[in-house]
Amino acid sequence: MEKRKIPLLTFAEHPDQGEKCWISLSGCNFDCKGCTALAKQGIGKVLLSEDLKEI
Repeated sequence: MEKRKIPLLTFAEHPDQGEKCWISLSGCNFDCKGCTALAKQGIGKVLLSEDLKEI
């Protein structure tokens, strides 16, 4: 399986829902409204789950 890179991490804190993290993966083939477009390109960095825990 090809590993996809992470071009974008977004962290948010909402008073009613707690802390959230949105992880975008490169190479996306969807056409969502409001797409960051970075996800369509093969850019970013491969991260292990341990790396994400540290971030």
